[in-house]
Amino acid sequence: IYKIIPDTSKKKLGNLIFLFLSSAVLEIAGIPLIIPIIFLIADKSFLVSKIPYHFVSEDYFPIMLLLSIISLYILKNISLILILKKKAKLIFLIGDQLSSQIYKILLFKNYEFFRSKDTSKFIRNLVQDVNIFIINIILPIISISIELILILFASLILFITEPLFFFII
Repeated sequence: IYKIIPDTSKKKLGNLIFLFLSSAVLEIAGIPLIIPIIFLIADKSFLVSKIPYHFVSEDYFPIMLLLSIISLYILKNISLILILKKKAKLIFLIGDQLSSQIYKILLFKNYEFFRSKDTSKFIRNLVQDVNIFIINIILPIISISIELILILFASLILFITEPLFFFII
């Protein structure tokens, strides 16, 4: 499969892997942000006593904390949307490049080659087969790799924070 993908897309695929790693960090970083909200709901004074910031009064602290967590989640989701947009662009670019490669191969075939075959097969090869390849092979591979990176990062964080619990699971 790697040989089929054009060289220009391979470079962009490397950039996309880096973006996947950053999205995994963002996803994993979003999980611990829920803990202060739980503490805030359960016992506001406990959370206020644990955090040494005194720039806001105790009455406004929960509002400031919630606003900062919400803004972090908004930024995280915007960046994840942009990463998914780049993924979709790359997938369609690979499909376009594969169609162009097949077209160039067909363009230099002998006339006798075309006389012996049905033209609908050529159109199918240019359009439908490339889309089937992209949707059924390339897209699942990229999606599975994203999920594996997320699982790897979550396991790494779990191993660092709770090694005993990591080995139980």
